[in-house]
Amino acid sequence: VSLAQSGAITLHWKCNNPVGAAGTVYEVRRRAGATGTFGYLASVGSKAFTDETIPAGFNGVTYEITATRSTKRGVAAQFNVNFGVGGDGMTFATVSPVSENATMKMAA
Repeated sequence: VSLAQSGAITLHWKCNNPVGAAGTVYEVRRRAGATGTFGYLASVGSKAFTDETIPAGFNGVTYEITATRSTKRGVAAQFNVNFGVGGDGMTFATVSPVSENATMKMAA
């Protein structure tokens, strides 16, 4: 995850697809705050996405990324991105899996 001065967040991830697999698309969803439903943001063909629409007033968001290919869907990966202000007024973001036992892996 990288945080731009504009407040946009760019997500990058890895996904191990089966040998010879092609056409994987990643569905990106976001939830603002600790609870609620995930809203659809985009489907992308690369392992990166820039979120320029983060709602104001939240200390963090949770992303859910699901790899899809043809009729197959991978297990969704969820992770939290928390925002804060550190020394010298620098804005920062930290990333963590949703649960302690979760791995941040996905495949389709």
